[in-house]
Amino acid sequence: MTRVNKKTPKKGKRRISDKTRWAFILAEFALIYIIIIVSLYMAWPYHNHLRFFLLIPLYQAGAAFGYSGGIMLSLLSLFLFVPILPVQTPNAMFQFDSYSSIALLVLYTLFGVVVGGTVGEARKTHRYVEDLSGIFMELFAEPDERSVMLRSCEAAASLTEATRCAALVRHSVDGSSDWRITSPYDDEKHIPDSSPPQDNVLLWSVRNNTSLATNSAANDSRLSLDAPAHYLKSFMSIPVSYENDVYGAILLTDKKNGENFSEKDLEIAKTIAETSGDAIHNMVQEKNRQEEIMREERMRELFSRYVSSTVADYILEHPDLLAGNWKEITLLVSDIRGFTAMSEKIPAHELVTQLNEYFTAMVDVVFDNKGTIDKFIGDCIIAYWGAPAPDPMHAANAIKAAAAMARALETLNVSWAERGMPAYATGIAIHTCRVLMGNIGDERKKAFTIMGEEVEKAMSLEALTKNLDAKIIVSETASRASGVRLTSITGAPEEYGKLFTPISENA
Repeated sequence: MTRVNKKTPKKGKRRISDKTRWAFILAEFALIYIIIIVSLYMAWPYHNHLRFFLLIPLYQAGAAFGYSGGIMLSLLSLFLFVPILPVQTPNAMFQFDSYSSIALLVLYTLFGVVVGGTVGEARKTHRYVEDLSGIFMELFAEPDERSVMLRSCEAAASLTEATRCAALVRHSVDGSSDWRITSPYDDEKHIPDSSPPQDNVLLWSVRNNTSLATNSAANDSRLSLDAPAHYLKSFMSIPVSYENDVYGAILLTDKKNGENFSEKDLEIAKTIAETSGDAIHNMVQEKNRQEEIMREERMRELFSRYVSSTVADYILEHPDLLAGNWKEITLLVSDIRGFTAMSEKIPAHELVTQLNEYFTAMVDVVFDNKGTIDKFIGDCIIAYWGAPAPDPMHAANAIKAAAAMARALETLNVSWAERGMPAYATGIAIHTCRVLMGNIGDERKKAFTIMGEEVEKAMSLEALTKNLDAKIIVSETASRASGVRLTSITGAPEEYGKLFTPISENA
């Protein structure tokens, strides 16, 4: 168990001490009593009415200290009826008859005990609720877990009048967490948080999510105290948790007045600890929510480079799609013919500018037709339909996109010709097949991609476009899946089966 020094924490709001209140009330009582005695000896008119001024300190005693204060000062008022001063008291002192004197005594007692005491208990309750409300607001306003733990520790020590408090807080480094003991006191703020021994009572509370309180620490068989902690008489160790999630614990030691901690003290400490647990739980939930939002934003930003915003949103709603699985999709492979020879004749900055314009236009067409960009390999574009978001018309949409890409390239060539830039000619292959797709890579870098022999086949189909003098080639599987009217291509190698091309650019 870690040693805690006996020093009072700072209080946010200073109140008059009980001793000062009693001194003020008794001084007021004595002053009124003296005035009453003097009025009797001096035979002041209506001197008997001065007795009623004693109701003022009676009320104040009850209001300040509850029923106990009212009873004590009511008994003290007997001095008015049973004089103990060694002087000759005038008859006027007893001009009330016995019944009237008894009635007055009953009046004083009832007023002090019932009226003052009732008000006092109400004020004490109101002050307690007010203090707790202020503490709760401060706890929920703290910026981090450690601050909440320290504030709850300080508040619990203040309300239970503990001489000292300490807190067990979580300490995270490089993704791992351990427990550290810290203190809210100024004289210990320069001392680094320390790791507790394994038999520390705070660790026990955290592990068991249970409070531990004792008023005989040295003789408690549940504890094994180290030498510096043997001076302790009583303490309370309370976990700070929310249901089964434990965020730390607070330790309160020895009351300032030397008395034992009461059940009420334990309930106060538990209430503060429970509220701290709620505050930290909300903090953790909000942190997780913000991290989830940031993760989704990063994922959306990542996927938006390769898919339309609609497909990106669908992926975020179905993260299981990122796991590896086999899917039937329709592939589109587009390549610029003769690009290598062309690039050797064009200045690098012009080549980059023209390529960026080309890729921007082609990607826009793919996205507009619900497609996904898989990758860029030099001047080659690989896109696909039917995943990760489902698309029953994936083959038809891929063919539609291919025709739109051909039209977009014609528009670009007109613009480039006006600027003295060379024209591009492309070949596009469409192939429907099953591929393996998933988030592939190591922990440092992953990419959602497709792979398999059929991907290689689609790329070899694109290479045939030049030999077969076709801008767009559609495989037999894509033709069957699309339902689009196509025209067959003659002269294709037998290993590729029947090949087709769109009847017009409006396919």
